[in-house]
Amino acid sequence: MTNNPKNKINNPKNKINNPETKQTTKKTKKNMKRKKLLGSLFLGITLAFTAVGCGSDNDSAAPKERSEGPVLTQEQQKQQLDATARKFMGSIHPDDFKVLDNLAYYVEKHYLDDQSVEPVNNWAKGILQSMTQTIATGQPGYTEYARIIDATKYRGRFEHQGYKWVRTKDSQNLEFLFRDQDGNDCLLAFTVSDKAKAVRSEFFNSEDTEYVPGAAGHPGYTERTKYKNTVMVPEDVRMTLQQGDRQLLSTDIHTDLTTSGDLNLAVDQLAFTCKTVFQKYEVIVHRAFYKGPGDAEAGVELKADGKTLLTAKATGHGLVSNRGVDNVGSVNVAADVLGELQVKGTCSNGSRLAEIIDRMKKDKAVYTDEARFKKEVADANSLLDVNVYYSYATKPSAGLLLGAMKTVDDYSGRAEWISNAQIKFTDGTTYAVDDYFSRKNFAGVFKEAGDMINAFKRLFNF
Repeated sequence: MTNNPKNKINNPKNKINNPETKQTTKKTKKNMKRKKLLGSLFLGITLAFTAVGCGSDNDSAAPKERSEGPVLTQEQQKQQLDATARKFMGSIHPDDFKVLDNLAYYVEKHYLDDQSVEPVNNWAKGILQSMTQTIATGQPGYTEYARIIDATKYRGRFEHQGYKWVRTKDSQNLEFLFRDQDGNDCLLAFTVSDKAKAVRSEFFNSEDTEYVPGAAGHPGYTERTKYKNTVMVPEDVRMTLQQGDRQLLSTDIHTDLTTSGDLNLAVDQLAFTCKTVFQKYEVIVHRAFYKGPGDAEAGVELKADGKTLLTAKATGHGLVSNRGVDNVGSVNVAADVLGELQVKGTCSNGSRLAEIIDRMKKDKAVYTDEARFKKEVADANSLLDVNVYYSYATKPSAGLLLGAMKTVDDYSGRAEWISNAQIKFTDGTTYAVDDYFSRKNFAGVFKEAGDMINAFKRLFNF
């Protein structure tokens, strides 16, 4: 993109691209969301992985700084972003997922109707019932049960015979044997390690209520049933899907839990790793952990044909208890796409940022007052330091921040303000993200993204 002042959002004469003066309606907002979804595809993928808390203690999952590197001009960045997006999308082929989609469709159509799964449900209910004890409460209309939920108890092989699943033999795993649309034998298996830790928490409990109408002349009453669940957390879980003579899908999860038995987020520790492999694709959570009272890290990596497409990392610090999150301090995020694009950022105070964003969304006195809203935006940006880098350069080529955008309420006609994401280049020009990553600026990317999304829609019947 050239430095045409007509395209800059900091040009006050241009109300279309100026996030501080842009007029829009609710219908327009919906269109903007669709545009933003496609327009910032590659950047959105990066930030999406980051936002869900991806990080790692493994250096391979974190962007590696190599040298100071060049600071790209705006036009150079546009070219680099376009090339990186195309390369990323070119590494993921919807046709690779046809075999899984076809199998899933066939299984749903032929093996998952109520008649078929009823024997499995009854078997599972029987096991759960055997691990349920009644707790005397002494209160009329109130019953408590203590239950143990233990995945190691659910073992055996089921085969689909006639119109239902039949448990045919004992097994160390939970297995489902069936035939696909081409007559190939398929086996879905779950392997759960015997080594597990018992965990109790109010989070795992459930309660049912049922109103019972009274007899003639008598009032009705409510029956309450509470289930106090103890969950056995296994150390290792493995799921595999075999189709014919090839393994189609596998997922391995390893969990390391330190707890007294009664979950206490202020002191307990949890760490796990997870690896899912589907044909040439791998999704790896290198190590995600939580350590009371509130230190957390996580890291994820996406590979295709052994090549790393995306890595992301996040760390957070704060105070967490069984009551919830009392205080979130600093949050650090980093993501890398193909070694060509990096996004790194810090929020110095997560709780304060959440409070500011909440006021901007919910406080009428804020979102209807331009000055107050922009003050909140400035306060939010003072907590954020998020930048875009290329090829592991140590100097950023652009920054990401929040902006203020004027809207008009459809019913009252009242002017209101909402926040939007902006990208600021080193030359001082600033654009709304959904304006910069537009179909006009990235026509080729939009076409390829649209083709890929449509292919997945057709494939999975979205």
